[in-house]
Amino acid sequence: MLVEGSSIKDLSIVVPAFNEELILERNVNRLVKFFQPLLDCPWELIIADNRSTDKTAKIGRRLAESVNGVRYIYTDRKGVGAALKKAWSSCSSDILCYTDLDLPFPLENLYTLCETISAGYDIAIGSRYVKGGSYHTNMGRKFLSRLYSYWLKILFSCKFSDHCGIKAIKREAFLKLMPLVNSDDWFFGTELLIRAEKMGYAVRELPVHAHNDSHRNSKVKLFRTMWDYVRLSFKLRWELWWK
Repeated sequence: MLVEGSSIKDLSIVVPAFNEELILERNVNRLVKFFQPLLDCPWELIIADNRSTDKTAKIGRRLAESVNGVRYIYTDRKGVGAALKKAWSSCSSDILCYTDLDLPFPLENLYTLCETISAGYDIAIGSRYVKGGSYHTNMGRKFLSRLYSYWLKILFSCKFSDHCGIKAIKREAFLKLMPLVNSDDWFFGTELLIRAEKMGYAVRELPVHAHNDSHRNSKVKLFRTMWDYVRLSFKLRWELWWK
């Protein structure tokens, strides 16, 4: 049963980081400055270093030592999914969430997702494509993103409309889903949502406003990632078919 008006009792925020020496300190400080006055409860911000080869580790460890509430962990398995599995598994908070480190979404959106978990949902996801959401990027990225969302609906009859990098989840739900999610890379979020829907978890989709930094080189190889998504979605469809 959903409970409205509940407050956040504890929270773990994860930011996966791969070679983010240029933006790590600035954006960690932005997150701390935003959440610290809002949360009257135990909370932490975890830098999940995903095999960085630049100064990310050095900066992350320094921030963990100097900024209250910041924690640094390192995973030697490559992929954002691997980073999230390790980081969330290390948390004791009832509410777990993550956002991309370049902060392409307003921080208010992330806070709202966490409040939604506190209100009783198992998973809360941001969507650029429901009413009230928006996505400011080039037409090619927007077209491929929408095409992939339609593809998932056809293949899995899923209810969610988007799979972008901002999510919150109840710790209990994550612990039950984690052993089932095979992907260690970008497909992790999609697989998590598909399995959650199939298992009957309460998923809430909320509008978010997303933008791409045109001055930043994306670490996502778009066409290669889309091909991997299609390949892995076929593999997951085959697995679920025989269950």
